[in-house]
Amino acid sequence: MPVMFGMVHACRNTLDDELLRTWQAHLCGLCLTLRDRSGQLSRAVTNTDAVLVSVLVEAQIPGPARRVTAGPCALRGMQRAAVVAPDDAASRLAATTSLTLAAAKAADVVAEQRLGLAAAAPWRYRAADRLAGPLRRKALADTDMADVLRAVDMLEDLANQGAVERAVEPGDALATVTRSAAEAAGRVFSAAATVAGVPANAEPLEQAGRAFGELAHLLDAVTDLDRDRTAGDWNPVLATGVGLDVVRRRCFHLARRIRAELARVQLEDDRLVRALLVDSVHAAVHRAFPDPSERTAACPVRPTDTAPPETPADPGAPGTGPDAAPDTDPDAAPPADPDAPGPVTIPGPGDPGYRSPRSFVARILPWIGVYCTGYACCASHVNPCTDRRHDAGCSGCSGCDDCSGCGDCCNCCDCCDGCDCNC
Repeated sequence: MPVMFGMVHACRNTLDDELLRTWQAHLCGLCLTLRDRSGQLSRAVTNTDAVLVSVLVEAQIPGPARRVTAGPCALRGMQRAAVVAPDDAASRLAATTSLTLAAAKAADVVAEQRLGLAAAAPWRYRAADRLAGPLRRKALADTDMADVLRAVDMLEDLANQGAVERAVEPGDALATVTRSAAEAAGRVFSAAATVAGVPANAEPLEQAGRAFGELAHLLDAVTDLDRDRTAGDWNPVLATGVGLDVVRRRCFHLARRIRAELARVQLEDDRLVRALLVDSVHAAVHRAFPDPSERTAACPVRPTDTAPPETPADPGAPGTGPDAAPDTDPDAAPPADPDAPGPVTIPGPGDPGYRSPRSFVARILPWIGVYCTGYACCASHVNPCTDRRHDAGCSGCSGCDDCSGCGDCCNCCDCCDGCDCNC
């Protein structure tokens, strides 16, 4: 279950300097809030989707959220910066969201191991089992924000996800699997309207959040399809047997629905929200489905696994035809044995099926350096524990500054509604 979605990125190709500074102010504000209210190690749960929560709150209020000057940080080149105050409502809601989703993720890892939904990883099970309780207590510590977020209900709902996944059979609807993620994201988005004091925005934001949560779950399933198949882990696409063409159409529909619901929200300044919730989501869908012409019901085949099509020979060319003599060049290589095994490709870090030989200590020390310093939000990296590759939260990304796959009827990231171009 992709509780920590990580779908939103601040792309330098679409953000001007002002918006990028604003996004970084929210990112640093969230990081400092987690540190001040929950301890240094809690900064490890900082994620870009939680930054979106802080941005949503500020976008609904007149004027910017309160700023404070943060001390030098290595990720800012040891420069000071104006960041959203750690005690501001926007940062507090984002921090509670991060901790709640992290607690749910830890509990989900434990459930996956107990129910046999993932390949056996005792060290991962033990770490998640130890973290689940403390994360839950920290998530509920800020009682005001936990009540607005309905964190207890969210945690209980997400705790049943493992049982839901185990009961899924081929032919079941994907909505059965994605319901918990959709409802959790809907609660988070709706809470942003409550904290901002704009109750009229609660309903459209909840609908946008539900679409966001379902989309994040589906994109995570598509991205991990090869890896889960190789490792034997549970995957909703494999478990339900739904074709990728169906998943693709649903993802593009959800992206359009997010944009439509956001148009109903009353925002004081919608520039950064649109860049994150429309443009970034649009790019994420196109990264998951890079070739719009591929609409096969089966799982996609890697280009390297597909033999190039044979070019038919010209019947009038010399050396062709039924009477042509076979090629008997003595220096030619012998024909390949069709039954011989092909070349063995050894997966590396970040590739599907890769299993690191490192010990727990060799994994956890780099993990602390990557996640407890905030490095993970500002640079592309491989998670030292899961060996999964992740994009930087504030780096350039493909799909934002071009219109590949959008079709002639649309403008990139600002598509028309109701068209069939899947943009």
